[in-house]
Amino acid sequence: MDYRHYNDFADKIRQHKTLLKCIHFLNILITAAGFIMYPALLVFYLRQIMTGRLLVTILVPGTAFAAVSVFRKVRNAPRPYELYPIRPLISKDKKGESFPSRHTFSIMLIAGLWFYQYPPVGIILFLCGAVLGLIRVLGGVHFLKDVIWGTILGTGTAAVTALMLFLLFPMT
Repeated sequence: MDYRHYNDFADKIRQHKTLLKCIHFLNILITAAGFIMYPALLVFYLRQIMTGRLLVTILVPGTAFAAVSVFRKVRNAPRPYELYPIRPLISKDKKGESFPSRHTFSIMLIAGLWFYQYPPVGIILFLCGAVLGLIRVLGGVHFLKDVIWGTILGTGTAAVTALMLFLLFPMT
């Protein structure tokens, strides 16, 4: 979508208050789901006395999250509302640090971790991640490339973590 058409699109969404509320609600709900589902997986490993799995599932994603955060700060890519005269659907005061989307990175990473442990939950979280990515772009707080790279890095980190878990602690 051309940035010149974004405000027309966003204004049409704003006219439908229920749709606008739905976008805001899903943005918060899916983000919260990640904050709930990651610790839930860690608690699962802890309760099953799988301390090795627990450590790998903390250290690899934690290191990747920190690396993405540092990269975002160093690169300091502007957000759509900083570059173009748009009125985003999702209000945000933050400047820069747009690339890659950390929201998308996080939910896709968590989806991948769950997919390795219990695929039905992982699939649901992947779908939630796709919706969140779409909301972040339509909401005007990220570019499509931010969300795509967040998805690639998140799922890639999940794949590396799953491979390490498989090699170090094969499922029986």
